[in-house]
Amino acid sequence: MTTPEQQSAPEPTAFPEEAPSGGIAYRQELARKSIHLTSLLIPVLYSFLPLRTMLAMGIPMLTVAVTVDLLRRHHPPTAALIGRFFGAMLRPHEQGGTDRQTFTGATYVLIAAVLFIVLLPQPIFIGAFVMLVVGDTAAALVGRRWGAHKIWGKSWEGIAAFVG
Repeated sequence: MTTPEQQSAPEPTAFPEEAPSGGIAYRQELARKSIHLTSLLIPVLYSFLPLRTMLAMGIPMLTVAVTVDLLRRHHPPTAALIGRFFGAMLRPHEQGGTDRQTFTGATYVLIAAVLFIVLLPQPIFIGAFVMLVVGDTAAALVGRRWGAHKIWGKSWEGIAAFVG
């Protein structure tokens, strides 16, 4: 038999389901960052493949990503399809119906990858891109879970995770 004190105390959860105001739930953040980590394939491939091959793969992928994002913005059936599969992981500014709608994070990652594969020497690109992907993932997950001290809308805890 439980006492009234035991009944009223809620169990703490490791990953709260509720989304912060204007954000996505932590479980969706985990899914989003899992997909984000797959972009580590870019520097891994670039470790073995020449610049021309990377561009021959990267430019068409970027073209598809930009096309899908533009269709998502201007073609309701495409928006519905993308929303059905990825809607829970999209940040509010990536979703339709706002003046601030932008490309998805995946498209921005591909833009950066193609641009910096062209501009940077291979070793610098590989190190910087790995740092970006791993650091961003750590910052988002730590900042969302334990971030309490904010500066410019970001938490010190997330910033420390990015740098660490």
